[in-house]
Amino acid sequence: MRLRHALALLLALPPILLAASNTLTLKPGGVPLAIPVPTGFVLLSQSDPRFLATRQFMPANIALEAMLVDPKDAADPKANFKRYHMVQTMPELNGMTIPPVQFKSMVDDFERQMPALGSAAEQTVNQQMSNQVQKLNQQRTAKVEKLKLGETRMSKLERQTDRFTFQMWSRLQFKAGQKTMDATVYGVSSMINKRNKVVQLLSYSLNGPADEAWTRTTNTQWATTTLKQP
Repeated sequence: MRLRHALALLLALPPILLAASNTLTLKPGGVPLAIPVPTGFVLLSQSDPRFLATRQFMPANIALEAMLVDPKDAADPKANFKRYHMVQTMPELNGMTIPPVQFKSMVDDFERQMPALGSAAEQTVNQQMSNQVQKLNQQRTAKVEKLKLGETRMSKLERQTDRFTFQMWSRLQFKAGQKTMDATVYGVSSMINKRNKVVQLLSYSLNGPADEAWTRTTNTQWATTTLKQP
């Protein structure tokens, strides 16, 4: 997959550590990057079935490094996440040094392609979900009858020399036995370049339009704070 298409989905996992200061540390290409955990959220265990299921639905070129959720949701294995954050990288970039001029070029390309990228992401993710649902249904008693990502729209919010923030809307439909969901997923994603490494910080809400301001503010502050830390 070409780089600009891979960037549209930034959605080998480098080691992850959680310091006492509530800071997540990634090591893409062996370079330590401190990622603060947003206030009111905790790191979801990578052995949690919900983390594992989410990772299964990621495109092969995307690495889900961490999910950050409400402490109550983390403690309740049956809870559905209404607000959550994700940290992602692209393995093909982890071993590369991305200086500011190259990051600018990547963002330029991404921004030019953005009008068409929503549809491309929708098609790719739905194919990925369809493949995984087939595998899951072979292992489960309660069959997943429907899992579909609807029309995806993307638009630019803010751009800095080391950060590009954009917003996304998608309709998510799910049905498995008596459990159903039909919700609009609103997300804000910041692609950052820290210590010449590219990381994607994503914030999501399923609480509808009333939560859009919270999602934008939280993600922007999270990305800004991350870039300020050593």
